[in-house]
Amino acid sequence: MSKFVVFGGGGKVALKFASSAIKKGHSVIAVVRNDSHDEEIKSVGAQPHLLSLEEASVQDIVKLLDTEKPDGVVFSAGSGGKGGEERTKAVDYEGALKVFDAMESANVHRIVMVSATDLRDTSKGYPEYYNEASRKLSDRMYQAIPAYMKYKRLADLDLYARKSLRFTIVRPGGLTDDKTDGRCELGRPQLGKVPRETVGEIILATMLNKGSYGQVWDLMEGSTPIGEAVEQAVEGDLSSWHD
Repeated sequence: MSKFVVFGGGGKVALKFASSAIKKGHSVIAVVRNDSHDEEIKSVGAQPHLLSLEEASVQDIVKLLDTEKPDGVVFSAGSGGKGGEERTKAVDYEGALKVFDAMESANVHRIVMVSATDLRDTSKGYPEYYNEASRKLSDRMYQAIPAYMKYKRLADLDLYARKSLRFTIVRPGGLTDDKTDGRCELGRPQLGKVPRETVGEIILATMLNKGSYGQVWDLMEGSTPIGEAVEQAVEGDLSSWHD
């Protein structure tokens, strides 16, 4: 069984991942900036670890990774739109780069990055497979949360260029608290929504699938069983990387 370190470990997606992983016999260290989520973290069987990505140095993160020696890292941290553009930059972008740097220093190579759908160079126009509804939703997202889209994309660009890290970038659509039905669309779906529980299960499924190394996939609710969706995405050249 494997051990995973999750940054943003108190978030809803991270807790769904931890619950799924622990039920399958894995262990999870949930990295959080304060103890407000300790009860939730412990209730799913994970172990909380206090560390603020805004305040920590790369060496602080190296120390954590050296101590825990995880088989993989999940980056699911985010400002949640709180604190304005500077905090979004500090957590979603600069915090991510600290983790990437620390992983390289600590010789921890496997990471699943929980990102956001529709990240791209907008000057190139829409992806050719977008329908009209996806184009309109894309426009609304870039108008409503431009800083979030900017810094999530910059973090993904940095990770994509790092040859030493075995990454998978999962880009979920609008997150809901609906119960998963164990099905999804992974790769190049139209824009839409997805249950957090589905995202948590996809993180684990991709983490354990070596065929997902170097892949970038959008994730929405859908009709394909999760395991089958991952295999189809691995085999079908379904990357949603638009840069």
